[in-house]
Amino acid sequence: MAAAVVTAGLARTATLAAPAKTCANASLGLAVPATGPAAAIGQEQLHWAQFGLARYNAEHKTQYKMVVGDTQLPNVAAAIGVARQFASNRKIVGVAGPAGSQEVQAFGASMTRSGMAYVSMSATRDDLTNGRRPTFFRVVGSDDIQGAVDARYAVNTLTAEKIFVINDGSSYSVGVAARFANVAHILGADIDLDEITQQQTDFSPLVDKIGNDVDLVFLAFQIASQGQTFAQQMRAKGKSAIIFGPDGMFSSDFTFEGAYVSAFARDIHGVKGTAALIKAYEKKYGKFGTFGPPTYVAV
Repeated sequence: MAAAVVTAGLARTATLAAPAKTCANASLGLAVPATGPAAAIGQEQLHWAQFGLARYNAEHKTQYKMVVGDTQLPNVAAAIGVARQFASNRKIVGVAGPAGSQEVQAFGASMTRSGMAYVSMSATRDDLTNGRRPTFFRVVGSDDIQGAVDARYAVNTLTAEKIFVINDGSSYSVGVAARFANVAHILGADIDLDEITQQQTDFSPLVDKIGNDVDLVFLAFQIASQGQTFAQQMRAKGKSAIIFGPDGMFSSDFTFEGAYVSAFARDIHGVKGTAALIKAYEKKYGKFGTFGPPTYVAV
């Protein structure tokens, strides 16, 4: 992957106690985008969840099973269907996921009515933890943190003075883009704002708005393949601004040479005590990015 990495870091995490009773018929729900535009991320999350639950069962002599719900991010209707399926399944004792912020919002009603805990491994919208979803937890930092860190890096390290910020209209994207723009403006950058849709494929009219004096384009996209297409169309039109994206762009679907991406959690390679864990995971599933390990924690 050609993109450099800026780490936004971890915020507060939620620690859930192990269940008091062992039940051979109990299951963990896992809500991930196993298929669809965000499947590259979802498959990594799926594998780390399977890996984590297998280790837990082996270490604690339990027999928890996993029920996988494919949320097909950004298909909110699919997420609502998964939430209802999980809430009505009496064998499910809790849920890891969902992945996207709009999916957490979609899960809220079903999870609250059922009293079922759900722990996201990658949903970062600030207000998800404002108390309106009493059974919701997450193990990663919020957009308030990531957007600010990204803005400081763009202005202070990449020395960007004129920045074009683009969101994709999703609840995740709008939040992180706004935080980035506000902090970058406070730091002295000149900011232009615009928006796409998650169904859009032709970005030519928007690319034409990016002046030659723009130093950096912040693509607050949730679907990394859109970022790849946007970057390619930028270069095809001779735009040379630095391309920078938040965690949604940290995917094998975004490999644009010279671009920067951030992450809500640090790369665990080299972290003390993780060598054996990494070796065991890679032996079974191969290489991974930053979306997998938080899933292990959520499980």
